[in-house]
Amino acid sequence: MRTLADLKPGESAHIVKFTDDILALKFIEMGCLPGEIIVFDHSAPLGCPLAYFVGGYKLSMRKTEARTIVVD
Repeated sequence: MRTLADLKPGESAHIVKFTDDILALKFIEMGCLPGEIIVFDHSAPLGCPLAYFVGGYKLSMRKTEARTIVVD
């Protein structure tokens, strides 16, 4: 099972599902819908937070949050 935290800079993937129901609602409200393409932009110097492009804007999240989004 591959998650957002596994992507390399510049790599894209489709969102498949969420493993945390509480965080899933938060992500859906921010435009992270299943089937949406998400692109890993960069991480902060110490590796967290992570920045992604999704739905026409840049979204930052913690690495622990990125591990709850399954991608293909």
